[in-house]
Amino acid sequence: MSLISKMPEGGDFELAPAGLQLAICYSLVDVGWQKTTWSGTDKLQQKVALSFELCNETMDDGRPFMITAYLTNSLSEKAILRAHLEGWRGKAFTDKELAGFSLTNILGIACTLNIIHEENNGKHYANIKSISGVMKGTTVPNPHNALICYDNDAPDGDVFESLPKWLREKIENSVTVESATPGIEDLPEDDEFSDDIPF
Repeated sequence: MSLISKMPEGGDFELAPAGLQLAICYSLVDVGWQKTTWSGTDKLQQKVALSFELCNETMDDGRPFMITAYLTNSLSEKAILRAHLEGWRGKAFTDKELAGFSLTNILGIACTLNIIHEENNGKHYANIKSISGVMKGTTVPNPHNALICYDNDAPDGDVFESLPKWLREKIENSVTVESATPGIEDLPEDDEFSDDIPF
């Protein structure tokens, strides 16, 4: 399954360059519970949007290229989010981490994106195929964009208004599930991470 990055407001836009790209995660958005249809069956899935800026590639206006991964917020064995995070950190999650891992740990952290260009119904898209860590010794610049975190369970109006229109609309159309687990979990206080693991 590809992770398709689309221009939020529609229209012509510059595709993020293909290939291996040094990037920084600058935005984490809890999109809430969304109704999806798969093989004719409707289901509810909790979604998150992870946005990255490319460190070494800029658009015509001088801003860094940006690309977004829209994912199901799950660390199940087959979840794409889990595969990306484990590839990024270079280490499998422990059982303790799988019980509640804070996605806020990835904000401001550098990674390597494998981006490819694909065509679908006559339109061209930049797709994130995989995420991995950064080679040792790589110089990572400070992020150009301010770091953004939006939690749909504790909404901040100013942060919400700063989001792209397509994300605001998704959040506004999210489904309320009384028994749902919050989209961004708190880390247990005694969790420890190796210095060799970025998060």
